[in-house]
Amino acid sequence: MKFLQNRILFISGKNHVTYVTKEIRMLEKVREVTLDTFGYDKFIELCHVERVSTTDIDKLLSINPYEKAIMLMGGNWGLPDKKQWIDYFSMGFECNDNIIRLELLSPIQIRGIDHLKNARRNLVELSNVKNRIEKSIESREFIKIASRYVPKNVVKENLEVILLVFMPNAGGSQSIIIDVPFLISYNENEISRILAHELHHILRSRLEKEYQWKDKHWGIGQSLYWFESEGVANLCNFEETAKIYTDFGYAKPGQINMILENIDYYIKATNDLITDVLKGKRTSDELIQFLSEDVKFHVIGYFLAKTISSTLGDENLGKVVGDPIEFLNMYQRACILNKNEKQYGFSDEMFSLLKAAYIG
Repeated sequence: MKFLQNRILFISGKNHVTYVTKEIRMLEKVREVTLDTFGYDKFIELCHVERVSTTDIDKLLSINPYEKAIMLMGGNWGLPDKKQWIDYFSMGFECNDNIIRLELLSPIQIRGIDHLKNARRNLVELSNVKNRIEKSIESREFIKIASRYVPKNVVKENLEVILLVFMPNAGGSQSIIIDVPFLISYNENEISRILAHELHHILRSRLEKEYQWKDKHWGIGQSLYWFESEGVANLCNFEETAKIYTDFGYAKPGQINMILENIDYYIKATNDLITDVLKGKRTSDELIQFLSEDVKFHVIGYFLAKTISSTLGDENLGKVVGDPIEFLNMYQRACILNKNEKQYGFSDEMFSLLKAAYIG
């Protein structure tokens, strides 16, 4: 297929750069990408202030990019309220008028404070990372990658990418929010794949089918959502996902590869645990705890999605994006075609019990 001529680049404001493609490409899903660096720029400005106060921190966190970040990702760090983030950033900026007892913070939160301190001390490197992110966005490679795993008719006219310094994370809702130092160890191609993962979540949200799960089976709904949503998105960047979760302590070193190498064991264990939850022998909490440890749900979901993709093709995979139940059904069909359903498939008993656990 012959693509149309490249994008037009124009500046739409001091802290905004917009990349526009003349027409929507057949294999791409986003026409216009706006890069918002306002939050990042304000953070850098604050780094040059000799004595930072909590009032300065409050002003930083009151601007729109940071308000979005707190709303989207604050709860992931156990800090859903802005006041908590003011305290948190005050520790990162070592403000004299704010002291938090470190023993009240989790190990991940303490690493987050160190993350802010390191960002302040490495402004030149931050600038280099920002440049790599900008090149990655301008190349539009991340759009091409994410587009492989959604139906052709799914299009998002405008995408906003927000850069700031927050906590080591990247997330997507209507916009992609990126913590710049989070990507400090990644090259331009790796950044494109990480962006593709987040864009896939955004495109998927346009297709999502919601199931009403019985209260005691909420964990099954969450698990199947993880398998489909994260599994397909991980096709964009599985190696980077493994590195991210290992580097930040969510998975022990080498554990993700070990799970993948013994995936038959972990699929059977998941099958048996889901079956026991459906029978009332185990709880949803136990299921979630099992899948969360060493981010097993990421690895299992990736294997399921990769099996569908390699057996039935990306077009068929795209048909079940946003529908966790049909995703599982299609995986089972792929196992049957590969004649390995006994080794890697889910049991007929589990599927039979599953039908009574939700309202479509």
